[in-house]
Amino acid sequence: MKKVCIDIDDVIFKTASHILETLGLFFNEQYSINSLSIYDIEECLKLPSDIVTDAIDIAVSNEYPELEKDSRKTIKWLSQFYDITLLTSRNGSEYLDCTLDALANRDIIYNSLRFGKDKVSFINSMSIEVFIEDNPEYIKDVVDTCNTTVLVYDKPWNKQFKESQYLHRVYNWQEVKEWFMIKLGG
Repeated sequence: MKKVCIDIDDVIFKTASHILETLGLFFNEQYSINSLSIYDIEECLKLPSDIVTDAIDIAVSNEYPELEKDSRKTIKWLSQFYDITLLTSRNGSEYLDCTLDALANRDIIYNSLRFGKDKVSFINSMSIEVFIEDNPEYIKDVVDTCNTTVLVYDKPWNKQFKESQYLHRVYNWQEVKEWFMIKLGG
């Protein structure tokens, strides 16, 4: 069966929104995801590293994270045609249990779950056909070094990418499904 690899944070779950909400409580401020012009929240908002780390820990440890609209339904549909691997740069030794709980509590279907920052090696070694990602660093690395199509899950921090043979922008999970329906011929 063909293989699809999907990032978790800000592709399946609305992780950045939860981080910003937590930071807002810490600082009595309103932070918007639209203010994140780069992927690094700490650098973008000029906030102390330890506070941002605490907010990330709270957001990632959430056992009932908010889903990106239609992510669960579309992944379930995709699982009829593809093996689904969830590939996250989360620290597996630190976040394994809460990640498994969040995926189970939100009924996310997948065949395998991988942790690690070396997404390129994994994608190449597993012959992944399509990779759905929001992080600009991983998008660039995969497009530059893998024979894999990347669906850029649109976020304010990844606007620099233009469509090409191996790179397509999607704005929501309905567009992900439409892209795959065309690919599957129906």
